[in-house]
Amino acid sequence: MWSSSAPWATPSEVPVDPSAPEAQQWARDELARAVYDRTPSLWDRFWTWLMDRIAELLSGMSAGGSPLIPVLVVVALCVALAVAFAWNGRIQRTRAAAGSRSATLFDDARSSARLRTDSEAAARAGDWAAAVLDRFRAVVRSLDERALLEDSPGMTADEAARAAGGIQPPLRREWDRGARTFDAVCYGRYAATPTDYRAMCDLDAASARPATLATT
Repeated sequence: MWSSSAPWATPSEVPVDPSAPEAQQWARDELARAVYDRTPSLWDRFWTWLMDRIAELLSGMSAGGSPLIPVLVVVALCVALAVAFAWNGRIQRTRAAAGSRSATLFDDARSSARLRTDSEAAARAGDWAAAVLDRFRAVVRSLDERALLEDSPGMTADEAARAAGGIQPPLRREWDRGARTFDAVCYGRYAATPTDYRAMCDLDAASARPATLATT
């Protein structure tokens, strides 16, 4: 006679007769699955708490208390909830907009000569991002060393480009393009290329020419 315990029997065909402890453990394992999870979420718990408080206030009002105080408390709770949602939305919008802000230029005190050296070394190594970033920093720092622009702490690439464009009007477009490239590379929105590096070098060379300075 064919036996259901044959090695080729599928799991659904194998008879199961667990002991009492095994059956209890199987039941606990089954109930522990996520599908049976009835734990209320944080929002559910907050909403339940809020409804309980409102019910208590309304109960107190019906017991002869002043009707004004419960109403004011309910209004205050609703306002607090609205403020919390608005603040959370503001945080999310701020994070979403983080990629569009301008990056701070400097985090050290390297001279323009040292920045150019580091930029050239990065270019030789094929690290075009570092090469582009340090070259733009070198051009801005060079203006500071020539007492044409003060690279104050916290200055962003956009701020530097606007100030430098006022000092060197013929290069305003190049400064703006350089700042936008700096920000895009710094925030990882764009992969720098050898062409970008050469454009930064061209800006560096042009910025060094006295003829680009605004006349008074």
